[in-house]
Amino acid sequence: MQTLLLTHSGLRYLILAMLLLSLFTAYRGLIRHKVYTPGIKRLHFITRILLMIQGLIGIVLYITSGFPAIYFHLIFMLAGIIVCSIGYGLAARATTDRVKYQRIAVFFTTGLIIIISAIPYYK
Repeated sequence: MQTLLLTHSGLRYLILAMLLLSLFTAYRGLIRHKVYTPGIKRLHFITRILLMIQGLIGIVLYITSGFPAIYFHLIFMLAGIIVCSIGYGLAARATTDRVKYQRIAVFFTTGLIIIISAIPYYK
């Protein structure tokens, strides 16, 4: 259990870095009319997968902890993950590079705002 909690706590920094990098590439591609390359798509995919892993670890921790005060945290984190996943899925189905970058930018920004708003800043 302690290992899972440490993994959940440590993974957040990697996820934050990946989200920020994904947003940087999305806004840069949108502003500079860049081509949506397979490398950019892979970056966004890895970001989404890391978010999902973090969400699954969070669910396991919630179920095993029995601590109802983290309910708000869990719901909002899952909402942020779902928003990012929807954005990735919509971007994958888009036909133009501009629309792909727009969808990643909008949905990942919204997901990041939801996730940051749910971080417990108290101890």
